[in-house]
Amino acid sequence: MLFKKRSFEKVDTFIIVFCISAAILSSAWLAYDIAFNRFGTEGNTPLGKMTTVKNHVKRKFNKSLIWYDASKEEVVYENDWVFTGSESEVTIVLDDGGEFTIDPDSLVVLSRNNGVLNLNLQHGSMLANVPEKVEVNVIKEGKVQPIKKLARNKRITTKKKIKPRKVAKKSTGDIKLQFPQNTETVWLKENELHTLRWEGNESVKAYKIEVSQTEDFKKPIARTFNKTNTQLKLKESGKYYWRVSASDNPQVTSAVNSFNLKINKTPIVTSQLNPEETLELTSNNGKVSPAPLSWTDQYNSWNSYDIQISKSSTFDDILVKGNGIDTLYNFVPPSSGTYYWRIRGLDETGAFTSAWSDPNKINLKITEKVKKAIRLTR
Repeated sequence: MLFKKRSFEKVDTFIIVFCISAAILSSAWLAYDIAFNRFGTEGNTPLGKMTTVKNHVKRKFNKSLIWYDASKEEVVYENDWVFTGSESEVTIVLDDGGEFTIDPDSLVVLSRNNGVLNLNLQHGSMLANVPEKVEVNVIKEGKVQPIKKLARNKRITTKKKIKPRKVAKKSTGDIKLQFPQNTETVWLKENELHTLRWEGNESVKAYKIEVSQTEDFKKPIARTFNKTNTQLKLKESGKYYWRVSASDNPQVTSAVNSFNLKINKTPIVTSQLNPEETLELTSNNGKVSPAPLSWTDQYNSWNSYDIQISKSSTFDDILVKGNGIDTLYNFVPPSSGTYYWRIRGLDETGAFTSAWSDPNKINLKITEKVKKAIRLTR
């Protein structure tokens, strides 16, 4: 028996066309969402601003399909979702007054109902500190409670817990930091420029580099370059944090690394002894009062100090060699005369030192303390 070749029925054709159209529409929606990063905020009411963002914090807008990395100073809108990973937290200051901090491994949804802000704590915990005049509700485990009925400035928790996940600090790994290495100690001479170097990304035309003395990058030094290295002048010793991102796309970023900067500054002599005058020291039964020699480490660069004292300004013959953590040395001279002294700083290992300070001159005169005569009477 012969059969005619069966064609698609109208229903089959409709289903295929519908599925293809839905796929195209969904792809376009997703592409638009990714490209513009703020999809869904239009028409929504701003509620506050993120003032502190630590490590791995994500946010999702009302109509968005994508979770984005959160950043400091970003505006928070009505119907936003905010998520914190392990060892992460975010503080949001509300426009109406007060603030709240979302603890690690937590999820909060912000919304409004009849003009009252709702903090829907779906997982984890948070710390809310809201003035009494501001109306804010906390929703947890399906129950709505006004903040004023809860203890203020007290941590609010849910029984539901997100299983902790170890996450790295915010980074896509698209840019690799090369120098200095993480936690590395870098020594610089005074007024020397500090070099920073990273591995480039072919898709990046210009890089934004940020250097800060705080991990939240408050008041950072920020520069934009079209190359993969730069030099900056950092004035103070201490711990610094740095990161690099694409200047036109903050999602293309590096990890956050730190380095310890040591500026090789020679300690400054602050002794009040006038080199043109003579300091008189008293001797009592052979015990000579000391001459105070002092200096200051204006940038706290050094862990200890060497001191040398000589009768010669070229220090050919050194009478005293000392070392200590104090910025004061009490020198007991063997005799009256002119002496020269100098100091230098040492790091914690003792292997790295500053230059010697300029020689400092002191004139000393030892005077024997006169004993008073005692008159004996009968």
